[in-house]
Amino acid sequence: YDQLELHLQKAVTLEPDVMLYSINLAKAYMAQDKKRAAEIVLSEAIARDEQNEKTRINAAGFWLSAKEVEKAERLIKEGLSIKPESFDYRLFLGALYAKTRQLDKSEKILRQAMDLNPDPAHPDVIKIRMALAKLLTLMARLEDAEKLVDKVIENDPKNVEAHFLKGRFY
Repeated sequence: YDQLELHLQKAVTLEPDVMLYSINLAKAYMAQDKKRAAEIVLSEAIARDEQNEKTRINAAGFWLSAKEVEKAERLIKEGLSIKPESFDYRLFLGALYAKTRQLDKSEKILRQAMDLNPDPAHPDVIKIRMALAKLLTLMARLEDAEKLVDKVIENDPKNVEAHFLKGRFY
C-alpha cells in the first residue's frame, strides 16, 4: 500500500483536477482503515473547486459506496446550498433517498426539481421525470408513473428509457 499511496499522491499532485486519482487514493486509504486520510483527500478535491458539481457528486458517490450515507447526503446538501438550481444534486439526492428506502423524501426532492424549469422538453427535466417515474413504479403507483412516462415520450419521442419503462407497465 505504501507504493500505491505514493504513486496516487503523485498523480493527485500532478493532475489535481482529475477526480479519479483522488477517489482511488481515498479507496486505498479506506482499504487500510485510514478513513480520516480518505476524508482529507476528498475534502481537498472539493475545496479546489467548490462550484464543481461532478467533483462533489463523485465524492458523495464514494461515501455512498462506502456505506457512509450521512457523509454523502451532507456533501450533496452543501452543494445544493451553493447551487440551489442544480438538477444533478437533486437527482443524486433523490437516488440516495430511494436507495435508503426514504421514498417520500426521494419523491419530494424529485418533484421540487421538476419545478426548477418550466420547459417540459429540457433534458434535465426529462431525466428527473424518468427518475420520478421509476420511483413511483417502485412504490407501485403505476398510473402516476405512466403519466410521467407519457409526458417524457410526448416531449422526447426517441427516449428509449421511457419506451422501455412503458413496455414494463404492460
